[in-house]
Formats: sequence, structure tokens, C-alpha cells
Amino acid sequence: MKNDQERTELLQQIDKLLTAVDSMQTCLEAPEATNADGSFDIARTNLRITANEAAQVVERQRGAQEQREKSRPKVTLATSLLAGAEASEWQANKLKTNGDEAGARQASEHAVTLRRMASEAAVTERRQSMHLVPTID
Repeated sequence: MKNDQERTELLQQIDKLLTAVDSMQTCLEAPEATNADGSFDIARTNLRITANEAAQVVERQRGAQEQREKSRPKVTLATSLLAGAEASEWQANKLKTNGDEAGARQASEHAVTLRRMASEAAVTERRQSMHLVPTID
């Protein structure tokens, strides 16, 4: 829903910009007429204001996107390895039910190896995430 609102806001800004550009183009095509009635200055001012509004919308949406990306949980190596281990176990069970004992054994060995690697990665990640604070004397 948030993306739909952002997309709608961007489309509205694009429409306003196109209207302002069209107005400016009309003024440029008939410079004699527009100099007399001041419509060129109006079109130029309108284009400048619309461009600034569009830039503000884009910057606001970029900031919101960055905030969403910062708050999104990161997939760690340990999590990925555990997912691979679970997939290998599932594959081993499937192969075993199909009668492929050698393939099932190999998939089980892969699952064990992946679990071990996930455990080691989790330890490394915990160590790296520790923030030591200096003691106050």
C-alpha cells in the first residue's frame, strides 16, 4: 500500500512537470505573443516551482526507502547455511523414500557439514557483533 501511494505521488508529480513543460513549449513556439502578456514568465516560474516540488518528493521517497532498507533484517551466513542444511535433509528424506540410499547418504552428509558450518558462522557473527565498551575508572 505504501508503494502504491508513493507511485501515485510520483505519477502526479510527473504529470505536473509534463504540463509545465508543455506550457513552456507553447510559450517558446510563439515568443511574440507571450512576451506581451507575460505568459512566458508565468510558465518559467511554474516550471521552476513544479521541478522543485518534484525534487522534494523524490528526496522524501529516497529517504523513506533508505529507512526501510536499514530496518530490514539482514540475512546472515549462518541463517543461509541452516536453510541449506534443511534443504539437504529434505532432499535426503526424499531420496530415501525413492530408494536412492547412496544419494540419501550423501545429502545427509551435506546437511551435517552445512550445520557445522552454520554453527561456526553463528559463533563468528556473535563475536563480530559484540561491541566492547571501555570501563570507566
